[in-house]
Amino acid sequence: MTQKPNKSFTYPKGPFSDGRRIACLSLPYPYLHGIMATQKLTTPQKVAIVRLYTQYNKNAAETARQFSTLFPGFTVTRKHVIKLIRKFDETGSVVDLPRSGRPRTGWSDENIATVQAIVDETPKTSSRNMARQSGIKRGTILNILKKDLS
Repeated sequence: MTQKPNKSFTYPKGPFSDGRRIACLSLPYPYLHGIMATQKLTTPQKVAIVRLYTQYNKNAAETARQFSTLFPGFTVTRKHVIKLIRKFDETGSVVDLPRSGRPRTGWSDENIATVQAIVDETPKTSSRNMARQSGIKRGTILNILKKDLS
């Protein structure tokens, strides 16, 4: 049984420790806790956070407020600013380090071009027929269609 999403949030502690509830009808729930899971900051935005942090005398809360005014639609928390500054201090960069894991061998520029050529030639071809024609796995073709050619 699935539950309906809660459209209000109770503050567990702090200024509303008496258990008052606030309505969150206009913003999705994750906005209360910082960046939405689907939003990822770009490198220039991360650099802007570092610059704002130094400009506002290393005040993370003020940095988060000023960032939100500079980049509407992106919400960062004080905690996120602190984590980014710590990363900058440790590595000297705000760029993400390469991730570990299995490399994607089927998802190459050559395969993307092959799938693009098949789609251009016959747009209504099924993914199974594309896999037979090209020799590329069907799952790879579906990923290319969804993430690269959409």
